[in-house]
Amino acid sequence: MCNRIRDDIFVYYAKMPEGMNEMVLPCLDGYTIYINDKLPDSEQMHSFLHALGHIERGDCEDECRAMDEKENEDPILFFNRGEAHHG
Repeated sequence: MCNRIRDDIFVYYAKMPEGMNEMVLPCLDGYTIYINDKLPDSEQMHSFLHALGHIERGDCEDECRAMDEKENEDPILFFNRGEAHHG
């Protein structure tokens, strides 16, 4: 099930590896945030706010722009515990 908090942000709860709290992906209509469904409610909210912060600061655009310049990078961004990981 998808929750929309804005017209351009889609939120899903998903099975994720241990240690991964959330993931942000740019999509055609905006952004998709995946939250680890195994986390307690309070940690899910913290993870959501963390992901939202990346979106609002434009981190996704900055990372995608940097990767476009390198040409061979994958534009998918994983955010886990405050660090951006390319995968």
